[in-house]
Amino acid sequence: MKQTKPQNNTDFFSALCLVGCLMAFANSLTAQCSVTIQGPTQRCGPGKITLTTTVSGGVGPYTYLWSTGSTQSKFGINLTQTTTFTVTVTDANGCVATASQTVTISPLPGPVTVDVSPPGP
Repeated sequence: MKQTKPQNNTDFFSALCLVGCLMAFANSLTAQCSVTIQGPTQRCGPGKITLTTTVSGGVGPYTYLWSTGSTQSKFGINLTQTTTFTVTVTDANGCVATASQTVTISPLPGPVTVDVSPPGP
């Protein structure tokens, strides 16, 4: 039995290039990512709130960086004043998405005065 060597590797390299191009194209389709923040936008008086992110698209795992320094997808914080929070999410391919949300702290109502004196004559 006689063995033959391929005359050239053009077909092999063409197929390899095609596969690489298809993989690059597929990665570019999934590279689009976005992030949204869920949580309250108002609070009556100071207190604790929790903010959570939802990431769409991209490729996991994701990294998170909040304007507070937190690196979690969800976090709680005690607020005493109106604050704007920003989160930046980066996926495994380097796609970066940012979202912001302002939480407004409304003042508590003032003290209520009740007159309990007996009715006049």
